[in-house]
Amino acid sequence: MWNNKDGLFKAYASLNVHGQGLDPAQITLLLGIHPNQESVSNGFGAWTYSTRDRIDHLLPLEDHIAHLLDVFDPKAAALQQIQKQFSTRVFCYFASQSDLDGFKLRSKTLGRLADLRLDLDVDEYFCCGETTEPETRGWKSRR
Repeated sequence: MWNNKDGLFKAYASLNVHGQGLDPAQITLLLGIHPNQESVSNGFGAWTYSTRDRIDHLLPLEDHIAHLLDVFDPKAAALQQIQKQFSTRVFCYFASQSDLDGFKLRSKTLGRLADLRLDLDVDEYFCCGETTEPETRGWKSRR
């Protein structure tokens, strides 16, 4: 959320892996990284590593994406193995009290996402106080 001082916004990003037959414990084992959230329902599994509560939410959105890339670049081979069977994406949450600004991503960051074959999905919210963040019902949180 915008802090009314220097035009910063509330943001975080996550790497999501999901699909039918996904076992979150297996994804954790393959990547060697513990998720923030995981779930399985009716055979559909989801695994999420997020910058939320890991780095400052007032940092620019690109910093959150760069954090994910720094974590997952060394795991590129395991990620490619996972992508053969399951969907992956980088999901971004971006909230602002101002409709005058947005976010930008440098070509270097976009190239790094492409190198890892990660799609980018951004939900942007205009808010007037505390934000209501995306629903995480059904997810088991790990903090």
